[in-house]
Amino acid sequence: MADGYPCARNINGIELTVIKTQDHPDLTIFGLYRSPSIALSQLLAALRTIHEENVSAQSIVIGDFNVNWMVESERQSLYNLM
Repeated sequence: MADGYPCARNINGIELTVIKTQDHPDLTIFGLYRSPSIALSQLLAALRTIHEENVSAQSIVIGDFNVNWMVESERQSLYNLM
């Protein structure tokens, strides 16, 4: 791991862990967890924040978004953000 990583923070109720390694210093891995009790809009806001703060970085975003992919409105919100 790179110095200072992993680090954790909370963005609008979304748990975020950030990982960087010494082997790939230009790559940032973001792990997110959204509790089902947190609004989907909070997840979207957190993803926007991550993108805005890391616009020039190579990034991988993974996690448990607790999105029901069978519900069009939930998955479409994420598709629109991508």
